[in-house]
Amino acid sequence: MKQILITSGFLDLHARAAAFAFAAKGHRTVCWCPGDFPTQQTVSLEFGADGTDGRFSGVDIDVTSINDCKFDAMWYRRFPPPTLPDTMHPGDRQIAMSQCRALSESTLLYLDSIPFWVNDYSRARRAESKPLQLRLAREIGLSIPRTLMSNEPEAIRTFMRREGGKVAYKLFGPANWVSSEDPDKIMVSYTTVVRESDLPADEILRLAPGIFQTFVDKEYELRVTCFGDHLVATRLNSQTRTDTELDWRQNQHLMPMEPWQLPEDIANKCRELMRRLDIVYGAIDFIVTPDGEHVFLEINQQGQFLWIEDRTGVPVLDMACEFLRAGKREFEWREEHEIVRLKDFDAEAAFAEERKLRGEMPE
Repeated sequence: MKQILITSGFLDLHARAAAFAFAAKGHRTVCWCPGDFPTQQTVSLEFGADGTDGRFSGVDIDVTSINDCKFDAMWYRRFPPPTLPDTMHPGDRQIAMSQCRALSESTLLYLDSIPFWVNDYSRARRAESKPLQLRLAREIGLSIPRTLMSNEPEAIRTFMRREGGKVAYKLFGPANWVSSEDPDKIMVSYTTVVRESDLPADEILRLAPGIFQTFVDKEYELRVTCFGDHLVATRLNSQTRTDTELDWRQNQHLMPMEPWQLPEDIANKCRELMRRLDIVYGAIDFIVTPDGEHVFLEINQQGQFLWIEDRTGVPVLDMACEFLRAGKREFEWREEHEIVRLKDFDAEAAFAEERKLRGEMPE
């Protein structure tokens, strides 16, 4: 029996589905939710002359000895910040938050004896660098859009004029905020087209760095999910809908999509990029132009994948579990076992059970 440790957030579909699939395969999963720390969870690391050990306890987790668990793999999926009471004095809160972060993040590094990580904590942080991603992609021969990452107003305006006055603009990472007009409405930022007339005054533009890129014409887009050397390519027909033309995330559930076969040279470059970034899992996004050129956009080192199975039927949940079970980059998924599918996972029941554990709904 394999033992897998997953770090994730409260009610994370991927973590719950993986725990279900691993149980169906006869393995054990422990889900550690750092967001429960310290209000609903405790962490202890003890050191002495006779050795070291650690333990977790709290809602939905009880690991009395990390050493005894002997985890085979760690899925570093999400790592939400600690949760502290709103009633704390601001000064106390600041100190408590810094200490909670120090212990929870240090615990991750303490767990480096786990033999297989998806992905290693330090390498994952490095792989999230957008400048590094583009530099490495270019070095291995992938096409990339001309890109400026800056908060320098004159450099931004010069770049936009050189690109004909219209560029694609995106943030360095996802962001959302509460609408000032409707407190029940959550606003989300997507990739958009920006012209020089859209730019704010220089003193405001300087405050928030952004990513400005050549606007690339699209025939379709690709999401390449990399489980080590095993790649799953999905064609995203984003240009068939006006609400997905610029950013398919705006309505991915209605966008037509289908399994796809990558050209071998692009597949090999994806594998090489993963090695250069020193990660074993990633989700790579490409634009494919009307001329058939594959233009690399970015790689998300913990990109979601269950939506691909939901829309195309490709058993990526089983692939992810078999990848973690195999515990190596040189992985190739084969249909030589009973496949656990997403449709067999009752997400609503799993989440209801989680809420009951947390006392958020009646029995």
